[in-house]
Amino acid sequence: MKKENLISFGVLVPLGCLLSVCFRYELLWDFLHYHYYNGFAFVYDRLGYDIAPAALNTYFNPLLDTLTFLAVNAFNDMPDVYYALTGLPFGLLLFVCFKINGLFIKNTALALLALIIGATGFATFFQIGTSTNEIPVALIVMTALYFMIKALFVQFSLYGFLGAAFLLGAAAALKSTAAVYCVSSGIAVIAFYKNIDKPFKNISLFTLCGLAGFLFFNGFWMFKLYSLFQNPFFPFMNKIFKSPFFDDVNYSFRVIFADRSFWDAVFLPFSFITHFQTSYTANNAFTDIRFAAAFVLLFCAMPFYRSLMKDKPFAFLIVWCLVSYLLWLYLFSVIRYLVPVEMMLPVFFIKAALKIKPEKPHILKEAVTYSAFIIFVGACLTTPLLSQPWGKRKNWNNVLPELPVRLPENAVIGTINTPNAAYIASLLTKTPSSKIVGVFRSAENDVNPWYFTKTSRMRQIADEELEKNKENLIYFITSPEIMQARPKNTVCRQTRGIYAPHLDFPTTSYEEFSKRYKKTPFFLSVCVPQSLEKTVFSAPFGYYLGKNTPVFDDAL
Repeated sequence: MKKENLISFGVLVPLGCLLSVCFRYELLWDFLHYHYYNGFAFVYDRLGYDIAPAALNTYFNPLLDTLTFLAVNAFNDMPDVYYALTGLPFGLLLFVCFKINGLFIKNTALALLALIIGATGFATFFQIGTSTNEIPVALIVMTALYFMIKALFVQFSLYGFLGAAFLLGAAAALKSTAAVYCVSSGIAVIAFYKNIDKPFKNISLFTLCGLAGFLFFNGFWMFKLYSLFQNPFFPFMNKIFKSPFFDDVNYSFRVIFADRSFWDAVFLPFSFITHFQTSYTANNAFTDIRFAAAFVLLFCAMPFYRSLMKDKPFAFLIVWCLVSYLLWLYLFSVIRYLVPVEMMLPVFFIKAALKIKPEKPHILKEAVTYSAFIIFVGACLTTPLLSQPWGKRKNWNNVLPELPVRLPENAVIGTINTPNAAYIASLLTKTPSSKIVGVFRSAENDVNPWYFTKTSRMRQIADEELEKNKENLIYFITSPEIMQARPKNTVCRQTRGIYAPHLDFPTTSYEEFSKRYKKTPFFLSVCVPQSLEKTVFSAPFGYYLGKNTPVFDDAL
């Protein structure tokens, strides 16, 4: 490794770990819903035993979630160690992006500035150390991008070129949302085929290597899904495979954005600038100027199209980012999936600033140019200050607090509404003979984005299992509305909040819950038959996140 690479690696990788420890970010909903559970289910071979406890997410490729599960279990009582470990992919991402920046920006200080602007974007910054897997997948995608640019425009290397394809396939296997970068990379490679030696042969090999990477990391899972549910991509693409376990639809995220107009989509980046309220792209409030600035920059650059195309590596990056964004916009519009594009946008900003910089010394022009650039950079760097994280484990003593609940052997646990599968999974490591059954709430014949409908075989199996065990069911409930319809003759204990779990007092009525917790959007309630009350609720209550300070009713 060259000296400059060694220095940047030695600085950026530990920095990623340190930032992860300092901020302790987590998208808690998804972690509690399926990231921890999927890892648990893979390790304990529960696919087909539990019935969709995390709804559709139960059937996603579990490899990265398995790493999360193992890390949580190994360092649950040492959150700083856990976050140092989960910050490692972000540190590596910083290093790879810095290397890519260096291919376009020769000034090291400006390349570092581009890295800082990219790393403080909303999608990237607030996923540092989280279990969403976007950062590790972005690391794989960006490594592939680096190899592609090097192979096509620096010195063609067949191994580097095909290695990039394998990495892209692996990224799509580990998280299907990365497929957009496989498509954008393929389109960009074909568009610049003249830079490839024996283009037809090598692009064909590129495609095959991408497929090989995908099958290497996902082939086993496709086989398992097909064996159990007759669909290797279950629950997706079901109009093609027609698994009876899901509705006859090709499910996609686009159902969430059915009411979005064409112009809403076109001007979406501008809604990010002063977006101080929740957004369907993020589910929380944020403000970020980067994508709006890129939109304006693209519009202003259109008259200079021919000139831009002469710089082949830069043109390749434009095509790659633009196609990736358009595919993201059409298929997902979930900003968390946009980390690779967000990390590359500062390259365009720096290049544009260098282009408009006055060639000859002129005090007024230089003052205006430099002032505008400083203000723009400052606006970019305010994103972490003006935006709301998806969640964090601030002051938590554990990564996943343990509930004071003991499940009996061979119990059937009904999970109603999400997220709560993580808590159940942590309990089942001690009583693995128990089974989790998802209790779905979708209306009949309504294709809800996350749930199985009554027309699907999966829903019917779940209902049959619940009916068979209705007298001894243990319910984990995370919706105050559903508390009204909970089974009769059950004893329930509830938490102050789903993200600060502690079962601290018994509740017998929905009205009592509403009075005490009317400002709490989510909670976790465990409801058991009266015959199991002493067995399940055997541990002391009133302890908050592992601390030894009781929380009394009158303090709530």
